[in-house]
Amino acid sequence: MTYLDRILDAHRRAASQDRRSLDDLAAQAAHLAPTRGFRGALASSEGLGVIAEIKRRSPSKGDLHPDLDPAEVALDYQAGDATALSVLTDVEFFGERTTLPGGPATLALRGGATLVTTATYFDGRDNHRLVVDPPLDTTRVAGLRADVARLTQEIAGRLEVLVRAAPEQWHLLQPNWPSDASAD
Repeated sequence: MTYLDRILDAHRRAASQDRRSLDDLAAQAAHLAPTRGFRGALASSEGLGVIAEIKRRSPSKGDLHPDLDPAEVALDYQAGDATALSVLTDVEFFGERTTLPGGPATLALRGGATLVTTATYFDGRDNHRLVVDPPLDTTRVAGLRADVARLTQEIAGRLEVLVRAAPEQWHLLQPNWPSDASAD
């Protein structure tokens, strides 16, 4: 079973327990205003643009707000002048389930941006070496959510390779994996 299979199974289980009417949800979605997209939102922002995050759970802290209503939070962020919203994507990273931002993949899929992973390594002699991976294939193969999940997982896989090349040069500023919680 692949990482995507596990993620899909978890989401299918959650969806199977969702008792809301699909027709009602589709009708609600049909009446929503079109999204602005990250690129347009940031480009039209005057001054500092803030990308707000909607997050029900943390990989290291577990559930933060499992009953969070994303629509209500989005309205609060809008009232607070957030420029754009970010929603995290489930991935497998170094053998553990965690989340990474889906924004880069979304921008590439919706706006045609080139998507690459990069790293800079210090060689110990006052020199740095830059690694730029080949662009990811951002061809649409499924629905947007599935394509964002696929590309975000590919980013995670490429980042693993980059980290393994010189793990001593990588640092996270916050816990990223569920097992990090046990280290607290």
